[in-house]
Amino acid sequence: MFSKHVSKNISAYCHGELSVDESREFSEHILACARCRSAYEEIKLGIKFAEQLPQLSPSASLWQNIEAKIETTPASRPGSGWAFLNSWQTQLAAAAVVLLVVAVLGIWWMRRPPLPPPVNTVASWEVERVNGTVRVGSCDVEKKAQLTVGEWLETDGNSVAQVAVSSIGHVEVDSNTRIRLVTSA
Repeated sequence: MFSKHVSKNISAYCHGELSVDESREFSEHILACARCRSAYEEIKLGIKFAEQLPQLSPSASLWQNIEAKIETTPASRPGSGWAFLNSWQTQLAAAAVVLLVVAVLGIWWMRRPPLPPPVNTVASWEVERVNGTVRVGSCDVEKKAQLTVGEWLETDGNSVAQVAVSSIGHVEVDSNTRIRLVTSA
């Protein structure tokens, strides 16, 4: 029926602050909308009770006590407490410091020396396929692979592989061969 509820205008309606058209639309809406009508009735009752309250003027000493307490709080004095954080200059300076720290860390990260390669705790020898189909374990070797302790190296009838044996040298493995790396020291 209505696209918007009028509960935000209840106080203005009760105090005669709406235009004639707005007031008419408000009246029509609360007749049809139980939710807004209930809120209107609650506000109207609250206003009725508030109008029945006596109006009292505070004593002069009450205001003096309040002002004295405000003046003694650290945030009320200029340049004290955390009030300086509200200025845009301070916030801009803080943002600049954060940006500078991020930039310095980024430059350091990009220029740091590279990490050393991980230490290979499992002994292995490098296998290079010369031609044909060479397998290390259950995988075919495209170009190079690692033969670790316990794995098998197999060549078929048309293949040749070359194994780099630690720092000793190279071993050429002919076709139709199956070898296993038992240990490396």
